[in-house]
Amino acid sequence: LGRMTNAMSHALLADFDRIIRRDPARRGLIGSESQFGPLCPGHLAAAAVDLAESARSVAIVTGFYVPRATPPAAETDGPPGAVLLAAALAGIGIEAHVVTDDWCASAVRAMARAFPYPQERVLVYPHGSSDWRDEFFTTGPGARLTHLVSIERVGPSHTCESLAAQFRTLPAPLDDFRARVLADGHDRCHNMRGDAIDPHTADLHRLFEELHRHRPSARTIGIGDGANEIGMGAVPWEDLVRRLAGEHAPRIPCRIATHWNIIAGTSNWGAAALAAGVLALRGETQVLAGWDREHQRRALERMVAEGPAVDGATALQEATVDGLPFLTYIQPWESIRRLLGLEETAQAVGSRQSAVGSRQSAEGPISPRPTTDDRQDAAMKPSRASRARARRFQSGRRSVPCRTGYTVHTGANEKFVAGWDQIFGGKKSARKSAAKKAAAGKQPVKKTAKKSRRRKS
Repeated sequence: LGRMTNAMSHALLADFDRIIRRDPARRGLIGSESQFGPLCPGHLAAAAVDLAESARSVAIVTGFYVPRATPPAAETDGPPGAVLLAAALAGIGIEAHVVTDDWCASAVRAMARAFPYPQERVLVYPHGSSDWRDEFFTTGPGARLTHLVSIERVGPSHTCESLAAQFRTLPAPLDDFRARVLADGHDRCHNMRGDAIDPHTADLHRLFEELHRHRPSARTIGIGDGANEIGMGAVPWEDLVRRLAGEHAPRIPCRIATHWNIIAGTSNWGAAALAAGVLALRGETQVLAGWDREHQRRALERMVAEGPAVDGATALQEATVDGLPFLTYIQPWESIRRLLGLEETAQAVGSRQSAVGSRQSAEGPISPRPTTDDRQDAAMKPSRASRARARRFQSGRRSVPCRTGYTVHTGANEKFVAGWDQIFGGKKSARKSAAKKAAAGKQPVKKTAKKSRRRKS
């Protein structure tokens, strides 16, 4: 592409992948990676490179309806990432449409208005309409399609045929599948509770099944976090099942595979990282300049109010994503922006300081040192090597230095975290000290014991 060296692009995309692979709510696939290993490593980078090099027309499918919510509505994970990716691609001259169904249309359109993104670029698919699909692929945007993307869109579960067709080194576990998944659970769309939600979900997965009949050279990308989304068919059924909890786990994995399947803590994070990766590879990161924390907060709140939209984890109409408070949810996006040298606007900084000030007034002085519950969130801060790569990346394009800044965090325990650079130094020293003691086979000596020895000597 001529904008970045191969080494720089590989390192930057690896940093993006690291940033989105976290699961602070401990409810998705990312939380299983410490035990079972990473899922789909390198898929984010490969998908970003392919989009940057060859995308001309892209359709982005999104929308996950939550019928049990109050009120029933589309969830907040999916539409924000889909509209952000579409706007990023449109910003560099790539045709992009967002596709959803009747149940999720109001939420997706509300997000498009809030971003803003042209309403005419939001397409609504009527459930079961083969005529709509044929028209999409023959005279609509699908006739020019180079890439079809799914972001947090539920897809049908496995059948014996789809299980046997998956690539794996060992024979397909068909007997185990038949024993654990009854016939009425085959080829059904399930939520993470194992409930079939087909009556509230259009068969948009058929766009992926019919794509290569119309556009044989087109590429597909899936982005998800919980195993039931389009794209997860790229992972063997048994590998996904062992990472999920509950007796209903075998029913959940989706059978629809994509060329690349991006796994993230929330699907919005995966979409944001993909958008940032494409723009970085094309040397057009200024497209993202105005989409800071404050912009994202306003867009999310407007979608929730006007869509309406609900949190997929809590099933409540609130401006949170998968149960994460906004200041926790937005951290990966802010980390990506810092690596690209994009600073917060004055309005966003003022909003953050106002939030911190109100918390300090209500709770008194707040310690800058995180507790043990905050360690996972502390990992969000870019490492020294990441910041060095960011400075090298920026120096090749512009004279803007890399700002590391500080991060405000409010997690489930409502703690405030700041001063990350100093904290990291203390943690590293503590880890080194603990490692030395463990290597020497020594236990920490109590102060009273030390005093006793000094008296004896």
